[in-house]
Amino acid sequence: MDVSGIKVGDVYSWIGGYNCTKNAYVKIIELLGKNKFKAVQLSKYQVDGDWMNGNVAPVIESNNGEVILKAIPSYNGGVMLRDTENDYHDDYHKWDGKPDWENCD
Repeated sequence: MDVSGIKVGDVYSWIGGYNCTKNAYVKIIELLGKNKFKAVQLSKYQVDGDWMNGNVAPVIESNNGEVILKAIPSYNGGVMLRDTENDYHDDYHKWDGKPDWENCD
């Protein structure tokens, strides 16, 4: 597994939810070893839509706490980052820089 593409400053996103679509973002702040990375959890803001439905994006310079992520193989052949401290094992993929859809019923 090649993790050389993971750099300090990269933003990764998680998309999931039950009966809704939620997004979370992290930014890599430190390389801790071969497959471990320290990241900060980022705030998000609504780009368009209303408070229940619309596109969101990360606030790049925010900091809502640190998390340790481990690189694991992605199902599409790449690499994803997993929050192993969270019981849900949130998987983060490199953010494409475009706003993400979010909604809640």
